[in-house]
Amino acid sequence: LVPSCLMGTPILFVIERVSKERCRFTVVCTDPNLLAYHEAAAEPPKLRYRTCLVLDNVAWARATDEAFWGLAWYVATVNSGKLKPEQLLYEVLLSFLCDRPLDEALGATPGSSSASSGAMGP
Repeated sequence: LVPSCLMGTPILFVIERVSKERCRFTVVCTDPNLLAYHEAAAEPPKLRYRTCLVLDNVAWARATDEAFWGLAWYVATVNSGKLKPEQLLYEVLLSFLCDRPLDEALGATPGSSSASSGAMGP
């Protein structure tokens, strides 16, 4: 478990090592303003988001990369810039972990249909 924050909002990274070279990386976020990248289901009149975004089959070397954690620290402390902090986290950092765009990675995660349903990103 790695506590962090995004624009002053607490988030949590859960890293589960599933083999010597692979892990499962989960982002836990409960702030409704930051859940646009998480899987969603529409049940009129409500829109429900999953608070956990799970990335399976992440290379352990990427999850322990110093550059990843350096940028994660930067994302936790900055509130302005060319990209918004949530864009840096979801579009850059998590894509780096997966070694491909986040939408593609979520489409390959078992049980995820968010990439094909268009529920990803703002």
